[in-house]
Amino acid sequence: MNQYEEYEEYDEYEPIINETYMDIDDGTYEDYHAQRLRQSNTQRVFNITQSSPEYEPTPEKVPEIKRKPERNNVKIYINNNEIVLKKGDEIIYNHDGETYSSQVFAINGDDISVKYRGKNIKIKASDVKKVY
Repeated sequence: MNQYEEYEEYDEYEPIINETYMDIDDGTYEDYHAQRLRQSNTQRVFNITQSSPEYEPTPEKVPEIKRKPERNNVKIYINNNEIVLKKGDEIIYNHDGETYSSQVFAINGDDISVKYRGKNIKIKASDVKKVY
């Protein structure tokens, strides 16, 4: 008499037998040899990387962007008159087809920094119409 037969009402407690393991092929000698070869190659590569010195790539040197030299004044031509425009001068200038007035905040190279509708923008010397 089976020990589970006396507890027929408790079928869910019967042991689960997985028969699929019998269907698994253990492989051939060639499969085993290929697996051992992979393991030995992996171990050899692992040992090589551990024994080799730490590789630190050198970062490529990106040339720095040269800034335009800041100047305190620049010579501009308005109506064939040469005028020296200085930092802090009030000017009237064209921007997007409109005429505005503002104070010169900075002069970098040929760019003149002014405030336009609350934003700092750069204009060219040719956009200046009048200096106060």
